[in-house]
Amino acid sequence: MSELIQEKKTLSFEEICPIWFKILTGKRGYTPDNDVVNIADPKCCIVGEAHKFESKDYEYGGCNTCNNFSYGVDNENDFYHHFRIGFGSQDVKILTESEVRNDPLVKDFVNHWNEVHIK
Repeated sequence: MSELIQEKKTLSFEEICPIWFKILTGKRGYTPDNDVVNIADPKCCIVGEAHKFESKDYEYGGCNTCNNFSYGVDNENDFYHHFRIGFGSQDVKILTESEVRNDPLVKDFVNHWNEVHIK
């Protein structure tokens, strides 16, 4: 009797966060003051989008790892610090698609998302 092994689908950053992928690659305009997404707002940031904009504050379904990817006062290796143009700025860097896909922080987040949040 053969067993069927169902492979778990893995998602790309573009599939997990399509709006932020477009923002980071310059395919969608971004003005933090009047946009529905905001790199500094936990509900509307990159991790907030991954959680379907349903998180309150930094809850993210109770996932501490997602919380760390989002923002940390003592953590400069999060999306908030990583993709801002400069200190105090809410504007984000514009990168090529390849730069976004190959960014180490993006890769770590995608791996985490696929391991923990994909059923």
